[in-house]
Amino acid sequence: MKKLIMFAVVLFVTCPLYASQIEKVIALSEPKTVKIGIVLEDGREGVCSGEFVTPSGIVLTCAHCFEHTGIKKVFIKTSEGKVYTGLGAIANEKMDLALVKADMRGNIVPFFKLGKRPSVGQQVIALGSPLGIQGVASVGYVERLMKETYAIVIHSAFVNPGNSGGPLVNLAGELVGVNQAILLIAPKMLSEGLFVAIDVETITEFLYGGDK
Repeated sequence: MKKLIMFAVVLFVTCPLYASQIEKVIALSEPKTVKIGIVLEDGREGVCSGEFVTPSGIVLTCAHCFEHTGIKKVFIKTSEGKVYTGLGAIANEKMDLALVKADMRGNIVPFFKLGKRPSVGQQVIALGSPLGIQGVASVGYVERLMKETYAIVIHSAFVNPGNSGGPLVNLAGELVGVNQAILLIAPKMLSEGLFVAIDVETITEFLYGGDK
């Protein structure tokens, strides 16, 4: 009986602390996460997500966000609602990663540090602007690690169109992936609850040539 009582007390004490850690990571990650607005010359608009990776306002995102021809303007919107102009992008289409320079007008911003490659079963948080709704966060787990053309993370933290380029973070608030897509299980057939992020190993290679 004593063991059962002690176990119940441990659960009561630790669960609220665990929840607050997730809330803390989301609160610290939101100012580092941005919404990317893309305006085409024909008037069409698109939305992606991204994250600051330097204090001067360099934004990391997916290269496929800029695959459209006739891009007229790119905007970077912070969690505080401030909007900055994107000045250009450097992309690696094979890795599906891109860097966007934002005109921060001299402002210094919080930015993500890179974490270690996640492990299967590790809890992760996806942030971004799914369906254009900024400030959305979802929690899931790493389901599998794969490497084909480049290293990817398959996880269960829900993402939708608009999340592309947004951060996947660990419970230390470190960047461990860039959300890319919903997993396809067959041509034109989307999986339910399985999502793809570009692994931090690939991100490191893109940013630093493999040296962190």
